[in-house]
Formats: sequence, structure tokens, C-alpha cells
Amino acid sequence: MLTRSTQQDTLASTENHPEYGANPWSTYWASGALHSCAGSYDQNYSGALGQLWIGFFQSLPTDARILDLACGNGPLAQLMLSSTPDSKQHCTCIDQADLDPQWIAALPEAQRTRIQFRPRTSMEQLSAADGPFDAVISQYGIEYGNWMLITEHLPSFLKPKGRIQFVCHAATSAIVSAGEAEGEHLDWALKPLGLVETAKAMLPLMALAKTDAGRTTLATSNSAHEIRSRYDQLLSEANNRVLRLPVGDVLGEIDQHCTNAFKIALNEDLNGAQHQLEALHNQLIASRARLAQLSAAALSEERIKEIAAAFHARGIQLSYTPVWEQDRLLGWQITN
Repeated sequence: MLTRSTQQDTLASTENHPEYGANPWSTYWASGALHSCAGSYDQNYSGALGQLWIGFFQSLPTDARILDLACGNGPLAQLMLSSTPDSKQHCTCIDQADLDPQWIAALPEAQRTRIQFRPRTSMEQLSAADGPFDAVISQYGIEYGNWMLITEHLPSFLKPKGRIQFVCHAATSAIVSAGEAEGEHLDWALKPLGLVETAKAMLPLMALAKTDAGRTTLATSNSAHEIRSRYDQLLSEANNRVLRLPVGDVLGEIDQHCTNAFKIALNEDLNGAQHQLEALHNQLIASRARLAQLSAAALSEERIKEIAAAFHARGIQLSYTPVWEQDRLLGWQITN
């Protein structure tokens, strides 16, 4: 029997941060990222994942109606357009978060009409009135939802011979492992008296350092010396952490943001520097929430078997296979 997904509890942990909108993904999509793996793919999905989806779209009828669950800013819709330029396939893209698919503005009108985005739409609440669809798809998205409700509703808006293809995070994939390592870095940076909090404490010191009188004050201040020593120690620890957990981009980015804020404070804009680090702090909290959701959503093989059994009880036969890129496990391909 399927149980209520734990990622719902993870999402609740962000409720004290209304700046993230509906959830921390709204902030992420507002940045213009096309998909959730921007650190792994510069543009759209390519390699094994790209070929998997291109083949899928080209195998569908030329007038197929497609539903993309938890679509992000539309990487699958973009692949549909590029792989079937002369077809009339249409993709309805839904996501619970606010979206900002900036790329569609450059499309010709005939291509734009093949895509519909529906932000702030829960996949668990879709019904027969939304369908029927020839295909229901998802790339690193459906696993974030409540499988119990999805298996209940999905058969009602999929045509009797409709296709299903989901690519879901695997609990042991390279992406999940990297996310967990990055999460450890963020926990360390965000802890009390950690790198971010200490960088904030450094800003008034930087503002003082721009004048002779300020530098004199700093030279005799025990608290200023303690803050600077702690910050230097934390930077040294950050370098050691990167050697131990080689996913160092996030710590390097934090260091760069802090250095830029210090320069702003030195140039007589303490308020501007404080605003920059506060914005960074909020972004990191949102990023940590997304990584926690990723870890909670990733599927073990045992979990997939439970999901397949639940679909089977509703007349849909699912099969699954791992998706590999050379020696890297990318996730599970789930199809009917």
C-alpha cells in the first residue's frame, strides 16, 4: 500500500519563508533555469536523457495531446518542439510553482500555440475534465508528488491506449549523491556562527576599514579580531570540505558573493552589502529545501515496485529500467 509521501512534510519546512512564494521552486524557476539540473546540463537535457525524450516524442502521433507533470520551465516541451517541428503535437505543462519560461517568447506563433503552461497547478488535483491525453510525461518531477493521489487520478485523464513515460530520480543516482553532498555543504555554511552568518558580521568591519579612524577602531577591537579570525578559519575549513566532499561549486559561489559584498561595504554602501548577503542567505535556504525534497523524492527499486503495483490495481501496467550515461546512473525510466 502506498503511504503519503514524505516530501510533503519537507515542503512544509519552508513555510516560514514567504519570499519563496508557493514553494522554494518558484524562486528557482524565476531565475530563468530551464530544468532542475542546471548544474549538470548547460542548456536542455542532452546525451542519454535527450535521446530518450526525442525518440519518445517522435514515436507519438503527430497530433498527440501530451501532459507534462511538474514541468519546470518546460525542457520537455522544448524538446518536443525541436524533435517534431512539423507536427501538431501539443503539450500542456503543469507545475505547482510559479514559472517563468522565458524561452517561449522567441518562438514563432505556430510553435507557441503548441504549448500551454499552467503554473500553480497541482498534479494531484487533475481530473477527467483536464483530459484525455495521448501521453503523460514527467522528467524529475512526478516523484515529488503524492503517488497515492496520482495513481488514483491519472487513469481518468489518460486515453485507454495512452502512453506514460516518467524519468525519476533514483535513490542511488549520481545526481542525488551530488545533491546530498551539496546539502551537507549548505548545512555547514548556514549553521549558527557559520560562514554566512560570520560574513554578515564582517560587513560593518569592512565599512569601518575605509577610513583611518575606522581602522584605528578595528585595530583595538577584540570583537573585530574574533570575527575576522573566525571568518579566516571558516574559509580554511571550506577548502578542506571541498577536498573531502568534492562538490565545491556552492562553497566557491558563497565565497565569491561574500567577497563582492565586502567590496560594496568598503565602497561606502553598507546597506547595499547587507542586502546582498541577506538575499544570498535566502537563496541558500531555498536551495537547501530543494535538495531536501530531492533526497526525499528519489526512488529506490523497492519503492518503484510499490508504485507499479498501485498502477496495476487500476489497470495500468508499468515497467522500469535504469537510465545510464556511461557509468553514471541518472535515474529510472518508467513506462507502460
